[in-house]
Formats: sequence, C-alpha cells, structure tokens
Amino acid sequence: YETPDGSFAQFTNVQAQQLLPRPQHLTWEESACYTLTLATAYRMLFGHHPHELKPGQNVLVWGASGGLGSFAIQLAKTAGANAIGVISGEDKRDYVMSLGAKGVINRKDFNCWGQLPKVNSPEYKEWFAEVRKFGKAIWDITGKGVNVDMVFEHPGEATFPVSTFVVKKGGMVVICAGTSGFNLTMDAR
Repeated sequence: YETPDGSFAQFTNVQAQQLLPRPQHLTWEESACYTLTLATAYRMLFGHHPHELKPGQNVLVWGASGGLGSFAIQLAKTAGANAIGVISGEDKRDYVMSLGAKGVINRKDFNCWGQLPKVNSPEYKEWFAEVRKFGKAIWDITGKGVNVDMVFEHPGEATFPVSTFVVKKGGMVVICAGTSGFNLTMDAR
C-alpha cells in the first residue's frame, strides 16, 4: 500500500500519491507534523470508501490525547460522528473532552490488555469479564447495547483483541501501527 521503506533518512523513495506541496506559511518541520499525524488519522477514518466514518456513528479512539488520537477526535467531531476517547490517566480527560469527544474512558480502570488468552482457559474468563466491563463503559456513553461502528486502532498487540470485541457486527477496526507490538490475536467467534 504505502511502502517507502522507512522515513528516518536524509533521502527516501516515495509514491506520487504520498506527496503534497508544502504550504508556504509553514516550515518543513511544521508541515511534516500535520502530514504525519493528521493525514494518517484522516486516511484511517475516511480512506476506505464507502466504508468510512459517517455522521451519527460512534468511533472508539485509542490514545485519544496523543498525536493520532487527538486529530481523530477532532475529525470525528467535525464529521458529525461521536468519538469516545481512551486515555491512560485522568489528567488527560478534560483535554480530550475539549477536543470534542462525546465521552472518555480511562484504560487504567480495566485489566484486559495484551494478547488474547487461550480461549476457555481461566485467564480467558478473567480477561472476558474485564472486556465486558470495558464494553459496558462504552455503552454508558453510546447507550445500552450500542457498540461502536469503528475502532481507531494503533496500539496493536495490547488492544487489538478488545477492539475486535467492542466493534459492532459489520463495523470496522482501522489500524495503522503496532506501538505495543505487531502480534495481533483475536477471538473470531
């Protein structure tokens, strides 16, 4: 898809569709910041036509106070969708709400992160109970029984099993990275 084979080099080969003219009022560094995070967030939410975020839909945003997540929250709000931000500390709640999130969930309140435990094992039962708690926290924002239409996923290994559980049937988990690891596991039932 997009394979420039790295970006931390003096020179790199890219595809034509990856290039944009630099706005003259921005420095090279300022321009790079927007194209790194904003363009990635936009492509994740709206780059899979016709399967893109629509007004009124709910999207769960991991890392809502970070670079990708903060742009995803703002893009969702601008599109008329409802963003639910996931944070790692209460000190980030007000900031994420100020970006336009409909609600915020602190991931530290749950213990269901990492690779999926072996199905039907005691560890799986514990994990599943925590995931259901996390899902209920989403329902507290979206309404009982209303799963998210889309999950904005970039942590990867630590969150992917939960993302596939909380997205509604027929929904989308859009992913651009694996900051917590690339070994993705899920229960396909």
